[in-house]
Amino acid sequence: MTTDTTLEQPNPTRIQTAACACGCTFDQTQLCIPVLERWFPVQRHCPACEKLAADCRAREEQERQKRELAERWQAWCEICPPALRETAREKLPRPDLYDRVMRWQFGPRGLLLPGPTGTGKTRCIMRLCEREFMAGKSVARLTANALADYPALLMESSTKAHDFKEHLLRARILVIDDAFKAKQSERIEELIFCVVDTRTEHGRPIFATLNDTGETLKARLGTDRGEPLIRRLREFCEVIVP
Repeated sequence: MTTDTTLEQPNPTRIQTAACACGCTFDQTQLCIPVLERWFPVQRHCPACEKLAADCRAREEQERQKRELAERWQAWCEICPPALRETAREKLPRPDLYDRVMRWQFGPRGLLLPGPTGTGKTRCIMRLCEREFMAGKSVARLTANALADYPALLMESSTKAHDFKEHLLRARILVIDDAFKAKQSERIEELIFCVVDTRTEHGRPIFATLNDTGETLKARLGTDRGEPLIRRLREFCEVIVP
């Protein structure tokens, strides 16, 4: 057991001359751990080598972030069609709609954009989704074409149909993009209602664009699902009318 009185002090430090790997000597700060009764260097290299190492780590981190962003962008291109990736605010028919949509901040309350076609609803929503996706959120997009294919997917493979449904349920953000234009079958209505009901119960936001009004949408859907579905969308989404 050492009798060095400095070990009795709480976390004392000392300065000693040390040799760096580059060949130069430097004043090395050492910290004593009383329980272990040993001295440990705070830094193992001279200031010049420490700076070089820090600069190297910073460059490596920048390169890593660039690679991640590039990979993220490629993944986004698989979700968003090329025409919608080229949206420019100043070229939209309603730039004010774009501004209102882009003020959304991530949370359980989504966005509901009803209104006539040609107002830029989908373009605005997909630009918002691009922002959130590049920030790390997962995004799923449900269209009328995807809904129309769902019954065939059920017949082909229950596993594929289950995976399709789970993708819609689990994504951090779901876009329902004029999906109600699809011909409504029992299976399609079941899927839509389940997805909207489950996501709203769990606080997962939905962005919905539609050309319907509440009454015309109710007419498209079955009487036992139309009213509660519309009520959930209105309750859990901020309505933005172009």
